[in-house]
Order: sequence, then structure tokens, then C-alpha cells
Amino acid sequence: MKRSAMHLFAHRTSSMILAALACSSSVAACATDEDATPETADVAAHVVARVETPEGASVIFVDESDPEQGGAPAIGVEILSSTTTPTTDALLAQDPTALELYLALAPAAPASQAPRALVVDHELSSAAAGRPDAAPRRLAVAAATGESVGPYDCADTVSWANDFKAWAPVLDGEYIAPSAESGYTTGYVGYAPTFYFDVCRPADVVWAYQPYWTGVQRRANSGDAWVTVSTNTDALDYQFRRWRYYRTSLTCSSYQYRLAVISNPTQNHYRRAARWADEWSCQIGL
Repeated sequence: MKRSAMHLFAHRTSSMILAALACSSSVAACATDEDATPETADVAAHVVARVETPEGASVIFVDESDPEQGGAPAIGVEILSSTTTPTTDALLAQDPTALELYLALAPAAPASQAPRALVVDHELSSAAAGRPDAAPRRLAVAAATGESVGPYDCADTVSWANDFKAWAPVLDGEYIAPSAESGYTTGYVGYAPTFYFDVCRPADVVWAYQPYWTGVQRRANSGDAWVTVSTNTDALDYQFRRWRYYRTSLTCSSYQYRLAVISNPTQNHYRRAARWADEWSCQIGL
């Protein structure tokens, strides 16, 4: 489905779901945060690259930096899949930069032709690590050898939670849904420079064709509306059961971040988890 059609579908789905929650049909009129800040579905990020992997996953690289403000790119990585992803998981376990992950997933693409935003992001990360001239690593995927690709189902809370912990490194902050959630939920991450999000819908939902609106949102301060910075092109529709998103940056952002999920409150459910870094005391809490 094209982005424009899916974006409209997400708007309609959000309105229908929020109406079921006894809210206004307008998403902007139905914030559930303690400060009742209205929301917006505007997309602040733009797609830098998108790779369809042999395992059936869509890996989307987005830059959420403001082009009018200039400065360095702010790269987020979005992963949608309906199956297990052992190869992608083996790559993520090697703590790659966005450029290294892109080159591993698109091995035919020479580094010299990689998207400029990914190259700049890698250069900045390498310089901060004391390796200003470091070339991108060619990541190995041997850890995935022998693992089969099969349908992914997060109905088992323990298995899903263990899987999340396996790909998201231990950071200062964490929340993991103890059981299936439903309806409209959000979770604050605050000003953290690094975070990992995971949302998964089991295969046994009643309305399999209704998308789950999933997204990363940010705002400059508590008086501003939330703005979506992930692509939200597919959400968790009937094609995808799992959505993962992560950002790694070197300094604190001036934005507050949160993970937002919307589904039908009576017939759909999902599991949600997040980890975030707070090395520079940026967290404002959940």
C-alpha cells in the first residue's frame, strides 16, 4: 500500500478506535497524558533508505533531523516483520552503526554510494569513539547459520520478552508490558539519546486486517503537540506482527520522546517494551 493511502487509513483507524474509547473522533482531541497535550499525526522524519530482507522484514532508515535547522542527521531504524529474523537479529547483536547495518542488508551496494545521511552519521559515531577515519565494518552473520525463518507470534509473554531483551541492550530505563495491552497507550522516554522500542501483536487477533497504529513521537516541550517521527507507513497491519524501532545518538536531544500504540480496545491486543539510555541525566520519567 502506498504511503499516502496507508497514512489516510491510519487516520481513519485511529479515529474509529478512539471513538470506541469514548473519545472524540479527532486524535488531537483525545490525549491521555497527564498534561492533556494534543497530538498530531504529522510526520517529521523522511525515509533515507528502505531494504526488504530475504527473511521478509522491511528495514527502514529515517532521518528525523530538521532540514531547516541544519546540523547532523538523526537516524532512526524501523523494522517490520511477520516472521522471525535471525539474520537481522545477528546483525543487530553486533551493535552496528546505521551505515553498517544498511551495507550488511544491501551487500551489493558499495559504501561510496550509500545514502549521505548514513555516511555522516557513521563518521560522527566513529569520531566520538576515537576512530575518526574508521571505515564501516562488514558485519558477519555467522551467528544466524542454521536458524530457520518462521512465523512470529508474541502470544507467549516470556518468549517475547526474552527476545526483546536479546536484541535491545541493557540501558538505564526499561518498561515491558507484563501482559497483553489493548486500546490506546503511550510511554514516555524523555530526553534520552538512545532508545529501543518493540511492539508485537499476536497472530490470534480477531480483526487481523485492522492496523495497529505504532509510532515514535516527539515534542520540544510539554506545551507542544506530539509529532510522529517514525515513518508509520505500514503500522502493524495484517502483513506485519512485529514493529521495532531504535535510535542511538551521542548527545542528549532537546526533544521529549514517547512510544505510542493504538488498537481496537476490545478485539485487538499487543505487547510493548522499551529501553532507553540516561547517561546524561536527560530522562524525565514515564
